[in-house]
Amino acid sequence: MHHVSGGGASTPPFHCQSKPGAPCGALFLCDAPFTVDCETEREGAFELSEHDETASVVEYCDLKGYPVFHIPNEAKRSPAVAARLKAEGLRPGVPDLCIPVARGKYHSLYIEMKAPGGKPSAEQVEWIHRLRAQGMCAYCCIGASNAIALIELYMSL
Repeated sequence: MHHVSGGGASTPPFHCQSKPGAPCGALFLCDAPFTVDCETEREGAFELSEHDETASVVEYCDLKGYPVFHIPNEAKRSPAVAARLKAEGLRPGVPDLCIPVARGKYHSLYIEMKAPGGKPSAEQVEWIHRLRAQGMCAYCCIGASNAIALIELYMSL
């Protein structure tokens, strides 16, 4: 069972219910936390890679009929390909997933995915703040279950 909190009109929509390091890989990143508090500990649970966690979220969105796309910033490339992609607009730190659906006062939802133990880079934190300043809802999520809880809360706005 998960418990999720929401915020008021002047703050990001989701707030932390627990401290960093709480069970279940709570979301406490990027100055505006989103948390899912679990009644059961995940100690000893099988942990997926960031790729697997992200793929699970995309599959969930597909099943629910939510439009979603991945922004492929993480791949290693040759210098020539990297230069070409940079010229075309590829930017370090842009969140992994976008759900281009307006809800409440937000234009769309951006999610930076992390596997358990992962932390966002300075560029990722900067992009989350930049997107929020432009009317987007943007968060860093640790694991697919937290990202899915965020998506469901966002879609209910």
